[in-house]
Amino acid sequence: MKVKIYNDILNPTIWENGKLKPEIKEKLLQIGKDFYADTETDAPLKDVLFVGSLANYNWSDTSDFDVHLVIDFKDVDENVELVEKLVNALKSKWNDEHDIHLKGHNVEVYIQDVTKENRSTGVYSLMQDKWLSEPQKENVEVDKEKIQEKYNDIVRRIESGIKSQDITKLKSIVKDIYDMRQAGLDKSGELSTENLVFKILRTRKHLENLKQAIINLYRSEEHTSELQSQSTISYAVFC
Repeated sequence: MKVKIYNDILNPTIWENGKLKPEIKEKLLQIGKDFYADTETDAPLKDVLFVGSLANYNWSDTSDFDVHLVIDFKDVDENVELVEKLVNALKSKWNDEHDIHLKGHNVEVYIQDVTKENRSTGVYSLMQDKWLSEPQKENVEVDKEKIQEKYNDIVRRIESGIKSQDITKLKSIVKDIYDMRQAGLDKSGELSTENLVFKILRTRKHLENLKQAIINLYRSEEHTSELQSQSTISYAVFC
């Protein structure tokens, strides 16, 4: 398995002398603020953070720009769990409706509570234009055999799921993959086996194929439903 997992330098197309290039910083900041304006949320914006692999040494050509807008959820409502569900729904809707790329990388926006600690070892404040947590190069050792084994198992499951044409099964696979990644991040961080497997699946388009299969099945069901509706109408006309 030849997949680059770690790099000797930060991505040179967006970083220069340890700082985010001004044009990149301004563009990400504008995207974040545009998204926040669309949410019509009144809570004061505490900061806009750039995190994830592009803010670290484990970046790749398929890495996303992860932009996190920081607010105090209690400024929205005392029910923090309800606020979290709301902002997640707003985030998903906006990301689905806006296919934004910068320097060839997809831009994903999120809203996070001010009390939440970022797992990323690289955290850059776009509002303050400085590192809040600067990543350090590590001597990375990964279990390639374990990564290969887990990757192969998931690919077999994805291929079987797509052949089954079962939406419930496919959605379960998607959930399991994201749960796997989250568990790895929580336990061992960005270089966990689970997160590295996730990145390889994304790089090799397996996640894209899985999600497209679900979309196609939904469209097929909608089309079938429309035909059945039309058939019922026709039958009613002729009776």
